[in-house]
Amino acid sequence: MHSTRDGELTFLQEASPGQLEEAVAGNHLEWMVLKAQAANGEVRRAEGATWTYAGPRGEAMLLFPRLAAENAGPILDEITAYYAERRPEPMVGWWSLDPPEPRDLELRLLARGFQPGWQPHWMWLDLSRMNEEHPQPAGLEITQVDEEAAWDLPDLPYHSRDMAATRHAATRLQPQRVWHFAAWLNGQPVGQSALCLTTGPLGVAGLYDIGVVPAARRQGIGKAVTLAACRHARQMGCRHALLNATGERMYWQVGFQHLGYGLTCWLDSRRLARQPPGKEQIALAEAVGRGDLEAMARLAPSLPAGMLDVPLTNGMTLLELAEHAGQPEAAGWLKAHGTKPGRAAEAGT
Repeated sequence: MHSTRDGELTFLQEASPGQLEEAVAGNHLEWMVLKAQAANGEVRRAEGATWTYAGPRGEAMLLFPRLAAENAGPILDEITAYYAERRPEPMVGWWSLDPPEPRDLELRLLARGFQPGWQPHWMWLDLSRMNEEHPQPAGLEITQVDEEAAWDLPDLPYHSRDMAATRHAATRLQPQRVWHFAAWLNGQPVGQSALCLTTGPLGVAGLYDIGVVPAARRQGIGKAVTLAACRHARQMGCRHALLNATGERMYWQVGFQHLGYGLTCWLDSRRLARQPPGKEQIALAEAVGRGDLEAMARLAPSLPAGMLDVPLTNGMTLLELAEHAGQPEAAGWLKAHGTKPGRAAEAGT
């Protein structure tokens, strides 16, 4: 691994896939931290964990934790209690590389009320080799946004007045690490992208919030705003750009390549406030997800009658959790002890 220095900025140059995945995690974490700081929110840290809160209607994220197995439970309890107290309106998100640390981290989160999420698709681009030749419509202009306009674009992905204000505030933080680019077609805003630079041994360019209004798609505008962010990163001395791809075809055409997949989970803080998980329920859910029949037999009698069928905070029954975790013996044990399929639906969850 080598780095190069441009003024005060140092970026990763030659890199292995593993180092690029580490850089993905570091850049994504910094992006979320900067946005929380820009919103005058909070950034909390414990050993191996960073989590953010950007106000009641802002983003709340648990970011790429790396926890020791012996400490994971208490730290996750602290984080869950933190969000139960603040109750952010959107879902609380958990992002991780795959596999997480510890490997049963997803299970521990499900036991505490998180819901299974989706897999981010990490892609990377060597900025010295990007494909910059693409057709685009006449009248298209790409600009760097220095003063955030109150765009009335409800159908633009990753855009709302609150998100725009936070993104703009992030570009004003010093030293500047965030830049915002806009696409204008015949004088009307139609798309955007954001760039976040991290520096140091794993310094890379992270691309975020790339979106085009539906009426202006399939004209090359998405590529144009992507390339604008990439060119700026290259001018700053950066070598690698990384992103979570939601439109792989477009990124392949620019020159991005597959890197790997991540993990997410999501927590409904309103449901958490209504139905906080108890210690016994968490312990039993973890035992089910691990297929630990001995622990299940020991813990089940301590629960009130019927609790084996009561949905967890995330809406899953213990039987559904066993099936999700791939634990057929645990599922069989639950059925043998009276658990019935479909109870979650009957309970209205």
